[in-house]
Amino acid sequence: MPTSFSGMVKIVDDAARADIAKIRNAQENLNDSLASIQKLRANASAMQGQTGSAIVEQSQKMEARINEMNSKLTATIATIEKIVNWYHEEDRRLASKIHSI
Repeated sequence: MPTSFSGMVKIVDDAARADIAKIRNAQENLNDSLASIQKLRANASAMQGQTGSAIVEQSQKMEARINEMNSKLTATIATIEKIVNWYHEEDRRLASKIHSI
């Protein structure tokens, strides 16, 4: 978070929006990967022998990892939005106090 020489925290809305856009792009990439892994697993389940079973097992692990990463990215977006909103509300509250003096 950028700070001024006085130590004040400065929230840059454009930077926050850019960060959220990058995170959403990453989520789209993860979802594309998830779809590919699910197709691979579906095809592997029709295979006979240990190779198909191994692919199914590993693809299930990858699906779980991707879902976990997506959940964490969603939580990150929510945290960024919450922090930005809190600072905006705090700015409004302080401005109101200053103007009432």
